[in-house]
Amino acid sequence: MIKRCLVVLVATCLILAPFGPAWAAQAPPTCPTCQATPPLSRAVVTRAFAHLANLADKLQNGTARATDAAAALTATNILFDHFDEVGLANSIQATILANRDAIVNYQPTADDVLAVQSRYKSLGVNLTINEINARFTLSHDKRATAIDLIATQGLTGLRTRAVAQLQSLQTKLTKMEQTGNKYPLLKVQSGCDDYDLVAAAMGVGCAFGCLGCCVVAAVAELFAVICRMTGGLV
Repeated sequence: MIKRCLVVLVATCLILAPFGPAWAAQAPPTCPTCQATPPLSRAVVTRAFAHLANLADKLQNGTARATDAAAALTATNILFDHFDEVGLANSIQATILANRDAIVNYQPTADDVLAVQSRYKSLGVNLTINEINARFTLSHDKRATAIDLIATQGLTGLRTRAVAQLQSLQTKLTKMEQTGNKYPLLKVQSGCDDYDLVAAAMGVGCAFGCLGCCVVAAVAELFAVICRMTGGLV
């Protein structure tokens, strides 16, 4: 879905502005029930986006190596450790649960879509209006499923799936390099639903002004791309 932006991601995800004072511990006035977004390390977040985007880009052009998957795996673990360290995981979970009904019944306005597009862009994820609208058209039942997923697993479930995906990919790429056989990338359109659900729910949270939700939604979008390039969830 965000294939064409991956090259842009590598160049633009090093933007530091989004994690300055405006992204510090301050609950946005448009979302009184949103938990404050703890300050995030610019170095940790931008490093994770850079490695994930680099891996996705190389998977597309057939140049991915085991070292790329390993770097993405390390950066992902560091990112989620950082989320836990600053309390972002708990604050996001609390925000999503506090706004359950509003998220399930959410109907985006044109201004909402533009705001989310701008927030994603500041993170280096360039989605079109149509792509964002596609996320927002998720059925009420699927939104409820996404919230239940976040309620029961928090961000741990997202991390577990992503780590397993990257570990499996690293193993496959290592074998490919050892044997000289090309790793057959299996491009799929399904099988990555959990990433899609998290991205959708967090995207609505992003529209509400939950800035931490914007970060997690953008990460989930990248995981979804890598998942589809490697045959679905392991």
